[in-house]
Amino acid sequence: QYIVEVSPPGITPVHDDELRPQPLRIDFSYDYETVIESPDMPPEPSVAALALLDKPLTSGIRMEPSVPGEWRWSNDRSLIFTPEQDWPAEQQYSVQFSPELFREGVRLDSDEAEFTTPGFSAGLEAIEFYQDPVDRKTRRVIATLGFSHAVDSASLEKQLTLAMRPSGAGIKVAPVNYGFSISYDKHHRKAYLHSA
Repeated sequence: QYIVEVSPPGITPVHDDELRPQPLRIDFSYDYETVIESPDMPPEPSVAALALLDKPLTSGIRMEPSVPGEWRWSNDRSLIFTPEQDWPAEQQYSVQFSPELFREGVRLDSDEAEFTTPGFSAGLEAIEFYQDPVDRKTRRVIATLGFSHAVDSASLEKQLTLAMRPSGAGIKVAPVNYGFSISYDKHHRKAYLHSA
């Protein structure tokens, strides 16, 4: 019997200004407790149907919800799925396996695996005060927000406010709201805020 072990993808990194989604990896490890019951089996028998090695898998495996990409045996005991686009945040998936994927006689502890992608996170990466070197009366606050996944710009901008108390005002004085402009990087993983 084989144990199904899922290594879910992490947060998609950005390399050379391009997103490179991490693959999903599913390993099938031999349950050595069953060796006592079947002493004639080799120590680490292969799992994959050998005819399917080194080629894209077009059937025998299904992921729900469906994601465009390619399934492939990376070796005789590991399945790899490479997505065509970034994984969404905090999405739960199930993967079902058909017997045609495996060598004859392979028994799994489950014909289904589940995983969840990382959740969305946001943070303030930098904030600085800018003063124009020529016109010293021109001053701005510049902030950089970072996100684990593409941020929805309309949703973000509804949640943002920029406010400051007048110079020398005490804690009991209400902050004054200031206008700002906001721009984004190519993948909407960073937002750049400039005060008016």
